[in-house]
Amino acid sequence: MQYIPLEKKIRIYLKSEPISLIQVAIVNKYVHQVLNEIAFEMIQKSDPNRYGFLEFTPRRGSADEWLLIDGVIEHVEQGSLIQDVGLFVGHLASDPYVLPVLQGIVSNLFWSFISSRTRNQEVERQGYLPKATQISIGKHSKTFTDMFRKLERSGRPFKLELSEINSAGETVSVKVSVSGKR
Repeated sequence: MQYIPLEKKIRIYLKSEPISLIQVAIVNKYVHQVLNEIAFEMIQKSDPNRYGFLEFTPRRGSADEWLLIDGVIEHVEQGSLIQDVGLFVGHLASDPYVLPVLQGIVSNLFWSFISSRTRNQEVERQGYLPKATQISIGKHSKTFTDMFRKLERSGRPFKLELSEINSAGETVSVKVSVSGKR
């Protein structure tokens, strides 16, 4: 499937001592999964009768992993793992009515991220985070809770931050720190 740029970018910052491949895989898998779940829900709720074509969108892995949104790692930095990820929407969902619906996808992702809860977790917010729109945060925050539980199993403390530079040029970020205690 071909994808077109959504004009949205997020930064994923993972800090742990040391960072393992499984931690990176878990974070990337869950962020991708939640982005696609949110996109599907936002589009479906905007006009349920119009977007029946989504039933035919290709899937990867489980039935919940829709390939409406793909993330392309555009930059990686040393030290802790920092990934700049450009968001792209599949051409099936790129009609002129869908793109405006997806403009709130990053704020919905951030609200889902900070609404997740596990033991030994601290949450921080920086910058103005617009209110979540068009979706039920609970389902998506549960997916992130599952991600944090898997990351906690390493027994190592870690910090995970998602951020973007909004249209006003302000950095908006959400951070979750976990002590790593089991």
